[in-house]
Amino acid sequence: MANEYKIYTSSDGVSWTLANTVTASELEAAISQLPDGLEVYYAISTVTASGIESANIKKTSAQVDESGFVRYPPNAIRSAIARPVAGGKIEIDVTYNAYKQIGIASAVIFARITPGQIDWDNPVASLSVGSGLTQRTARPATVFDDGEIIRLAARATTGQTPPGLGPIFLLNPVVAKSIGPTAVEYLEVAQV
Repeated sequence: MANEYKIYTSSDGVSWTLANTVTASELEAAISQLPDGLEVYYAISTVTASGIESANIKKTSAQVDESGFVRYPPNAIRSAIARPVAGGKIEIDVTYNAYKQIGIASAVIFARITPGQIDWDNPVASLSVGSGLTQRTARPATVFDDGEIIRLAARATTGQTPPGLGPIFLLNPVVAKSIGPTAVEYLEVAQV
């Protein structure tokens, strides 16, 4: 039985600092000196009456803006697979599950990974997502060079400003194929 709870914060989800300790009867806790606009990770553990802290620590993250409003990130993407399509294009199959989601996702965005960074400012594609389990295919308009290795990252995002951002999902690299027929987008038939 929990006697108290310890609340930890982190800026990277790896290094943790004790932010507050509350009794088991308290339903909320105040944490001060949070950085504006940055994602903050939270962890909570239980402590027994004999002072033993649980190893089973629950973790989440949120973003706090300058007014103190908390934005919760959407769930992580369950799977995403990119595959080449003739004509130098790619298709990306994604599975997203909104079940037990605190931050409501409106879309999944895909961005190129260039040396040293992910270009979130210029996404190659996005897909809208709904409640429940979403399985969709993105078809970016970008045409890639034959043999070009494409590295992509994906994350769910909320429709808020600034958006709540889910964890980053790294896709396996895909090699573009510009040789071969492209998909038929329009066909007109006329009697001769």
